[in-house]
Amino acid sequence: MNSLDDQAVMNVLLVDDDADSMALALSALAGDPVRITPCVDAESALPLAVRHPPDLAILDLELPGLSGFEAARRLRECDATRDVPILVLSGHGDDQSRVAAYASGADCFLAKPYAIDELRAAVHSLGVRGRRLHDIEQGCSVLIALAEIVDIRCLDARGHMERSARLARAFGAYLRLDENEQLALERAGYLHDIGKVAVPVDVLNSTRALTPQEREVMEQHPLIGARICEHLATLRHVVPVIRHHHERWDGSGYPHGLRGTDIPLLARVFQVVDVYEALISERCYKPAIGSAEAYAILDDEAAGGSWDRELVEHFGRALREGWFGAAARTAG
Repeated sequence: MNSLDDQAVMNVLLVDDDADSMALALSALAGDPVRITPCVDAESALPLAVRHPPDLAILDLELPGLSGFEAARRLRECDATRDVPILVLSGHGDDQSRVAAYASGADCFLAKPYAIDELRAAVHSLGVRGRRLHDIEQGCSVLIALAEIVDIRCLDARGHMERSARLARAFGAYLRLDENEQLALERAGYLHDIGKVAVPVDVLNSTRALTPQEREVMEQHPLIGARICEHLATLRHVVPVIRHHHERWDGSGYPHGLRGTDIPLLARVFQVVDVYEALISERCYKPAIGSAEAYAILDDEAAGGSWDRELVEHFGRALREGWFGAAARTAG
């Protein structure tokens, strides 16, 4: 394919296990501004789509393992891919197959053999729509870049957001939360402190106890962060974590003094990870400590009413089982 401006290229995920059908589609689109990622089964295609949402997904219906119907449903169920346009190409052009494909989430259905011009027109139309949605998703990347500024400004907490993101997703997987919830936890790791962009550097990096006025400024960062992120639909599960990650089980936290299960579940899950990661990391006001000591402190604080005791116990079991690997060891 000729070199093209990346901004003009549509990224297309093509899933088809039939070599001839795959070759025909690749040939039909060879002269168009598309970058095609070919896959022969849905099991390998879906993780790719979640990590790098395409502008368009093209699915055959009869695939080994997961069918095209199930692949379409899973794309629609996942926050990262729920808005990706889906084009179905199938050798079954009967009404039943068409209806089932649309019911599974397809946006367009072309029966094989299809006209080349019809395929190209469908890809262009759906891909342009997907490109617009992708641009919205890029807004999330801009926010993460903004959060990295916070990471740089906090002299003794560099790397905290990335380590928190890895731990949070892993803990979500241990708890068997669904993919949307795991993704939200990972994104929360990167974005939970984004509101600190509005906190003065001398307050962020203070080695002394904050004055009441400084603490009031610091305690605004969850609300500021939530306001920054709440305009992106893709972050709708992340915003409550950002807003409430400093609440406490006993109601003594901020910004709203929520208690117990009034604190959103994902915020409670993330709190455990956030506190643990801070304990095993070196800060200007304390040295890094080991995993066992950090968990003991976390457990004592849960017993004292700060955290969800059940979630802390789950976290302890995950630590003992080596679930987090190197990410759970001292980050000094």
